[in-house]
Amino acid sequence: MAQEDDAQQDINVDDLGNVSNTFKEQFFEALKQKGIENYDRAIQALQRCLAQEPKNAVIHFELGKNYNALKQYDAAEESLKEALVYRKDDEDILKELYDVQFSKQDFQAAVTTVKQLISYNIIYKEDLAKLYQRTKEFDKAIEQLDEIDNAQGSSIYRDNLRRVIYNQTNNKEAQANRLEQQIKAAPGNIQNYLNLIYVYSEMAANDKAFSTAQRLLKAHPDAEPAHLALYKGYLEKGQVENAIASMKIVLKSNQVDKETKGKVLKDFMRYSTENPEVSNELESVLSDEDNDKDPKELGLFYLEQKDKPKALAYFFEALNDYPTDYVVLKNLALLQIDALQFKEAIITTSKALEVYPSQPLLYLLQGVAYNNTSNFNKALESLEFGIDYIIEDAQMQADMFTQMSEAYKGMGNNAKATEFLNRATQAKKQAN
Repeated sequence: MAQEDDAQQDINVDDLGNVSNTFKEQFFEALKQKGIENYDRAIQALQRCLAQEPKNAVIHFELGKNYNALKQYDAAEESLKEALVYRKDDEDILKELYDVQFSKQDFQAAVTTVKQLISYNIIYKEDLAKLYQRTKEFDKAIEQLDEIDNAQGSSIYRDNLRRVIYNQTNNKEAQANRLEQQIKAAPGNIQNYLNLIYVYSEMAANDKAFSTAQRLLKAHPDAEPAHLALYKGYLEKGQVENAIASMKIVLKSNQVDKETKGKVLKDFMRYSTENPEVSNELESVLSDEDNDKDPKELGLFYLEQKDKPKALAYFFEALNDYPTDYVVLKNLALLQIDALQFKEAIITTSKALEVYPSQPLLYLLQGVAYNNTSNFNKALESLEFGIDYIIEDAQMQADMFTQMSEAYKGMGNNAKATEFLNRATQAKKQAN
């Protein structure tokens, strides 16, 4: 009943004109059915109204809304256009028509409709720019965005849309020029500098990105994100001390997100691998508790460096941030087994299998851990589960059979132990 009352309030009875009581009964029946989402019945009632009043704009409008609700977009568009014949340039009808045309992805038709809507509300100018982008009329889209910016100032939405357009046209130079203009017009806007640095980086214009970062820092000494470009520039120029100083600022900054900090640290770790003379500086950075570090990235780095104790420590720490991450769980279990921490490996693999129950490697690792704690029945149970998930991996089959042989041997079943050892040998031959 509440829906029906609300629906009836959408329509002013006076808008219907001088109509019969029968017409009104059918019309409000249509609103009732629409209110309870019986759109087909609403359309039937409206068509009975239309038979009495074929030139009634309200009826055509309501038909359009119901067809739209049923996603019968062609019928909806036809009804709404008919409504506009009798009520030209009506804002509500045009808005519904725009919605239908956008749903149909008929962006060219939507352009015409939105141009009419702009006379009611200039907010539709942004829609027009977006539609031009969809119809690949990029010059018109940029022109429209510039017009809005000149009248209202820039906005994040329009800046992002402009960036999308420049990416589609691969016109980075135009984007850079636009940002340079924005910096001149509003030197207090730090984001324009950062966007320009990003564009220059995409253009591989590293010197320009570096100089823009220097300009930003000169204008805004507290703009710590500028050091994202500076540390790269310093590394390229071989100015390692300056690079490290900038990197430390980034890692301690509240203005830089954790993911970006992880990438910075990863860059520096890669650089230190290629330039061992800065390894002491890297250790200093990693040992500084004030730096925001990603333990997963550090675990992977030390694993690559074959420093297993440090990798193990960082992967264990990474569980706090990545409790269900497969890479973290897998590497942690492998390193725990390597460090003879078999009870810990059982806990890790049990947690991992709750999230990844079809990963055969986890069953294998758990089987190894159980075998090394003399829990042979559990080992066999894990291995028998896991072997069903192996697909075309003869080496993993061989490893599974070897561990099953160990489990049977531990249980005193030498016949089975020999059988599975032989199966492991056959699987190894297939793998080779």
